[in-house]
Amino acid sequence: MIANLSVVLPVINERLNLETLIPDIFSVCSDIKIECEIIVVDDGSTDGTDLFISNLQKSDSRVSRVDRSSLQKSLPDSLNSGIAKAQYEHVLWMDADGSMPASTVGTMVASFNGKQN
Repeated sequence: MIANLSVVLPVINERLNLETLIPDIFSVCSDIKIECEIIVVDDGSTDGTDLFISNLQKSDSRVSRVDRSSLQKSLPDSLNSGIAKAQYEHVLWMDADGSMPASTVGTMVASFNGKQN
């Protein structure tokens, strides 16, 4: 049974999507009664993602950012960086480009929990 979850969001220039996605993920996690954290792994955004996450962190400690701007862009490396920072045993990752709605978190958790019974 999943009681807590780390959500890794690898990004490059997804600030506008993050403004909606992050609160939506927290809402889904609240609805399904699990603790969650969101780890934004930034592969060199130039759209203000860093400032947005920095400001968000001031009011919500469940959000963190991994800065990979000085490293070669790499989805696998970004995922590995996010997983390494995760504080919970269960980790999932999502695209932050709008192709995966926050409700996906609830669907995946329900599917996993159903297999545990």
